[in-house]
Amino acid sequence: MSKETRPVLVLGGGVAGLTAASALAAGRVPVVLVERARDLGGHGRLWPCMATSTCQKCSACLVEDAREAVTESRLVEIFTSWRVDKCIRGDGGFRVEAVPVEVPHADLEARPVHCRAERSSPGPERRIWDVDALFVATGFRPFPAEKKPMLGYGKIPQVLTTVDLDFLVKQERIRSPWPGADGNRRVAFLQCVGSRDREAGRDYCSQVCCKTSLRLANKLLADRPDLEITVFYIDLQIHGKGFRQAFDDLKERVRFVQGVPSEVLPSEPDGAALVYEDPVSGVLKTESFGAVVLAVGMVPDEEAGDVASLLGLDRGMGGFFTVPEGTTDRVYLIGACLAPTDIAGARRQALSAVARYLASRGLR
Repeated sequence: MSKETRPVLVLGGGVAGLTAASALAAGRVPVVLVERARDLGGHGRLWPCMATSTCQKCSACLVEDAREAVTESRLVEIFTSWRVDKCIRGDGGFRVEAVPVEVPHADLEARPVHCRAERSSPGPERRIWDVDALFVATGFRPFPAEKKPMLGYGKIPQVLTTVDLDFLVKQERIRSPWPGADGNRRVAFLQCVGSRDREAGRDYCSQVCCKTSLRLANKLLADRPDLEITVFYIDLQIHGKGFRQAFDDLKERVRFVQGVPSEVLPSEPDGAALVYEDPVSGVLKTESFGAVVLAVGMVPDEEAGDVASLLGLDRGMGGFFTVPEGTTDRVYLIGACLAPTDIAGARRQALSAVARYLASRGLR
């Protein structure tokens, strides 16, 4: 394959990877997209639309748009349930090898798939490509809330995460009797779970948690105006004129308490009690809620270490990748593998990286 026609490898099929693949194809660059998971879309495909009577600019709809653009392109070859296991630099590019991810034979929906556009078939073989550049978009994973045992996740049924609540909203399961049938309609959000934690080596802000919680609170109140919502926070990241206005509107309907509870306990008959220090008096208080939502932050993908070793990448803050010296001799890091970001931010990074690549190859 000549240098002029060599494809580009996109590693990861979340928002950043899909955006990069679509933009590269629009620039007439052939793309090989490898995604370890069964489905395209990353975590973004699980996020619900937060629209109420108006659009909340959550960008969730952009995930499906990006997915459709990629699957409809004749220039993008897609491998889901595959992973890259070898990468050798040479001849101005890379030789990359990939294998299917092993899945139980009974799980037909999770079989390794190779497809171009809408055509797909099982692909148990090893594949090898000579590619011109790498776009690394391996994403993140939500902080595992069970690592904060004092907050009760996995032990107290009324404690859930923003990931869990996203699922309930997407499934339209937040109508009565949620959060409980006992009459307790109080819901608490706890911010910065897994972020801004120096002792755990995560002394960074995950960027999206405040907006996620406030959008969820707004969505809950639109569907369930009977709920009483309290947000416990360290400080709120509400940058942007539009979001600032949304926050100001929400203050009339949501109680905000500065300070994060230190412990969550079971509360009879069917609730959870938060123990926190009153920000004014300094006295410890206990309040009961029908549901407690932990706003979990972003941490590196579980295979970030393997990817770093495979591609020769460095890792910095919290274990996220850092941009190599010289940015980057045909290796482009995009999306949340580089640092926490939201859907819109991941898209901007991907489009910017593709523009740089196309310019470097004289393609625009």
